[in-house]
Amino acid sequence: MGVSEEVAEMCVVPLKMFSVSTLIIGWRSHITSWLILLKKTAVVFPSCVIRMIIFFAVLNLFPLLGIHGAPLGVAAFLSGFIVETLSVQIATFVVEYKMKRSRPLVVSSSKYGAIIDY
Repeated sequence: MGVSEEVAEMCVVPLKMFSVSTLIIGWRSHITSWLILLKKTAVVFPSCVIRMIIFFAVLNLFPLLGIHGAPLGVAAFLSGFIVETLSVQIATFVVEYKMKRSRPLVVSSSKYGAIIDY
């Protein structure tokens, strides 16, 4: 690529951190699309707010721990998406639980040969 060995060595840690993000973002996209398909978009909204809070918290707190430059940016990016994915996953569990609870009870009676929905 034409970069010096020194610059290439500085890129190793951010690239390793960044390679994990595709799995996290892919899973978040999958469960978000499932919620949108069910028209449950209101439960997705808090995840964006939580992501921004964590993003700014990491950008303000990690420099106190000695993390600067590209690792700081990638850590903020990755931690924001991790928290957003967890938030959307929790929303998915809640929606799925409510769907199971609201499912109608089906009783079959062989004596009358009919299915009764309650």
